[in-house]
Amino acid sequence: MILREADEGDVGDIVAVYTYGERIDDRLERVRRFGWWGDEEALAWYLKSLKRTGGISIVAVEEEKVVGEAEIAPDSGPSLVGEHAFLLSLWTHPKYLGRGVGKALLDRCLEIAKEWGFRVVDTIPIPGSERFFSATGFSKVARQVVAEASSRPTPGLAGLVSLGPGDFPENLCLLAGHVRPGRLSWELLWGQAEVGLGLPSPKAFRVRVGSWNFALLLYSIPSRDGPKAAALLWGEPRVGVGQVFDAVEVSLRIASEAGFKRVRAQLWEKFLPSFSAAGFDEVEKVPWVRKQIRPR
Repeated sequence: MILREADEGDVGDIVAVYTYGERIDDRLERVRRFGWWGDEEALAWYLKSLKRTGGISIVAVEEEKVVGEAEIAPDSGPSLVGEHAFLLSLWTHPKYLGRGVGKALLDRCLEIAKEWGFRVVDTIPIPGSERFFSATGFSKVARQVVAEASSRPTPGLAGLVSLGPGDFPENLCLLAGHVRPGRLSWELLWGQAEVGLGLPSPKAFRVRVGSWNFALLLYSIPSRDGPKAAALLWGEPRVGVGQVFDAVEVSLRIASEAGFKRVRAQLWEKFLPSFSAAGFDEVEKVPWVRKQIRPR
């Protein structure tokens, strides 16, 4: 088995690995089901964005056939859990399960993280992969919550400053969102119109709540239940739940004005009271796991 960095010629094979056994003709439905890995054009663009933000995609090849893929990215900006490399994805072709492909890809990603100088690698396991990560030395260090709320007008609105593609909030940490790291999220969401899926550019704002600074980004996600937005929220690392509540209220107001009926967010569990008070209902809990790769 050969492990190497993925290139443009691997895109079709990588999509075939992730979508094996599925036949979905509609592009938007494939992306809804499999994310960037469900469509060749979307994945090609995603991998370019990954590389621009310092990440890397690794493929496992046997007999000139791609049989697995993994991605890892650096995340050294402000964070509630400290600096880390983040394992974005790890997938093995179903026909090659049990042959050590996943373990080989993971080991290579850990080596890359060491070369970058990180001490830990974090990830959010997809359902069914928890045993694999536990067996390879990862342990749960935190938990996140996926939650949804109906958008609504709210009385009063904090002062807003519109943000654009070049205004990534460098000095703030990601409090709620579902793509890591935050810079990669920002890059992807501002450029998604390039993929040709008919998805609009996001709406982003700098929000000030009292003496606290936030950045809010809302973007459209495919849904069968009417217009739905996903919310990413950045804030200062020491922000309190009360200030987060005020910022979440703003996100619901903006979503309502933009025509979204529902808003989804994936947030750190410590901020669940803030989101619950604003009307968010818990959908599921997801573990955040970590592996130490260098001594403390």
